[in-house]
Amino acid sequence: MATFGCRTGEVPSLQLNDDGTASCLTIKTKLSLPEERTCFAYPGEWIERWYLHNVDIPGGVRWLTPQSWDAKRSENWVAAWRQ
Repeated sequence: MATFGCRTGEVPSLQLNDDGTASCLTIKTKLSLPEERTCFAYPGEWIERWYLHNVDIPGGVRWLTPQSWDAKRSENWVAAWRQ
């Protein structure tokens, strides 16, 4: 989250690109699906230092397109992080 400036609810959609950036789906807004946005690494050295190219999301919570986004699973994911 710190490396790519993601919000908790965006992490399950994180996809790393070869250029050191990443893509994720924004937080869903009322009456619309999430949209894709580009995330920039801060700093880029963290990607290799902590093997961030091997994204592993626990619990099988993963969505890569707005259509695969699940409101209930997202809500549960964020609640688990807050606890």
